[in-house]
Amino acid sequence: MMTVKNGLYSIRIEMKDGVRGRATGVIVLLDGQILGGDTHFYYTGSYTFKNGKWRGELITHQHAEALGMTLLFAGREVACGFGDPRLCATCQLD
Repeated sequence: MMTVKNGLYSIRIEMKDGVRGRATGVIVLLDGQILGGDTHFYYTGSYTFKNGKWRGELITHQHAEALGMTLLFAGREVACGFGDPRLCATCQLD
């Protein structure tokens, strides 16, 4: 039986909609909670795993300026759903 194990994981985020942008960092999965970050952003969120399906939400927050660079989300908080095909393309900018 497949499970989502608590632990420290590397993460790679890459834009696929024609916008150039990517990030790499780390995330910690711990009993349904997500925490992590990279050079300019930190991540929070939650997930569930039931009947072989992993679903959740990841919120990206900027914590550092990037002098001379335009960051992917331009300082905005971004929430993305994942796991359910109907949610994977859904992101909300705040």
